[in-house]
Amino acid sequence: MWLSGRFRAIIAACLFCILGLPALSGADARIPDEVEKYLEIIDKTYQGVVTFQGDMTISVKLAMGDQEHVSSISNDLAWKKPAMILVRTGKDKNEVLRVSDGAKYFKFVARVNEYIVEPAPESIRESEAMHAGVLGQAGGIVDIVSSIKPSDRIRENLLEASLKKDETIDGTPCTVLHFSKNVRERDVEVDLFLEKKSGLIRKMIFDNHNYLPADKAKGNRVFMVTEEVKNIRLDQPLSKSLFSFTPPKDARKVDEFSFISEQRKKREAERSESFQLQGKAAPDFKLKDIDGKLHSLSGYRGKLVLLDFWATFCPPCRVELPFLQELAAKYRSSGIVLLTITRDNPEKIRNFLKENGLNITVLLDNDGEATQNYKTFLIPQVFLIDRKGTVQKVMLGLQSKEVMEREIKNLLGGTPAPEPIPYPE
Repeated sequence: MWLSGRFRAIIAACLFCILGLPALSGADARIPDEVEKYLEIIDKTYQGVVTFQGDMTISVKLAMGDQEHVSSISNDLAWKKPAMILVRTGKDKNEVLRVSDGAKYFKFVARVNEYIVEPAPESIRESEAMHAGVLGQAGGIVDIVSSIKPSDRIRENLLEASLKKDETIDGTPCTVLHFSKNVRERDVEVDLFLEKKSGLIRKMIFDNHNYLPADKAKGNRVFMVTEEVKNIRLDQPLSKSLFSFTPPKDARKVDEFSFISEQRKKREAERSESFQLQGKAAPDFKLKDIDGKLHSLSGYRGKLVLLDFWATFCPPCRVELPFLQELAAKYRSSGIVLLTITRDNPEKIRNFLKENGLNITVLLDNDGEATQNYKTFLIPQVFLIDRKGTVQKVMLGLQSKEVMEREIKNLLGGTPAPEPIPYPE
């Protein structure tokens, strides 16, 4: 189904943007004195800490329209500076283990009974196991408490800081600090729950709804990430055996987990299918635009067509469309026409175009036939089609404006580059 597939793509794109990358540095905002004193408490609690143990739960709620995704994951977490780490998720057949003994770093997935061995990181901050995508949002609890100066991590990208009404977690009174941040050109609201007595960070809630496509319908833009840590122990002795790993007797040592290899091969096959259209006749279509006017590819014979498959939920598509419009306008007199195809609903498209200042032809592929015929498994995807209706170039994924203009010039000159352009890794 398109909607379920589209929603999975939203989840993947949003979680990659929010969870998988480090936060960007920014100018410090002025912090009120009543908040500053709690940042000092956080520094006093965590600065200089050598060992940490805790049970972390990360929950994600993502809702758009009538679809909702709710999930949570629990981790047993321990680390000892400089480079000993344990992150265990699940148990028995569902266990996923990441552990560094200071010399070697092991990754083990029980479901496939495979493990990987790599050199240990020089410090826990450099370890994959401590990356935000594994243990929570960039700037989250693990990110903060393992920093040299925790409050510096909190101050990054800060716009405003304030205090909210105190709350209680499991009977423990907590001060609630509220932060407004700007991360990757989007505003994020963060609540940090600090135990009054111990100065420990117990919970953080991130409101990331501004990363979702704009939509005016009520109640359909929810993207919350909640991190909570229980049973926190600081600077307690940790045995070396906690960070050791002995592979199960029948476990396989691999360079890449089999399910990752399968996914990679599937993506490569999908890309290859798309590329097979290059040099062949472009499949014709008859599609209505958002105003109900019928368009066919054959009706543009004699023109040079930029055919773009996209969706409002797709962040790379949102980057690409403005400069596609700009390039199409620049080379209009040379016969360039921009047609775009999507499966979003017309109201959502109109709102998107208005909010982004776009004036482009958007065709509706309601039954998915054009999407299937052009093998557009990944988006954005652009096909450069010559005046005779032949696909002269397939461009998969977000390319730079410079690359796109170069290929348009090649098309205009009748000498397109011979190879398709793959999705940037």
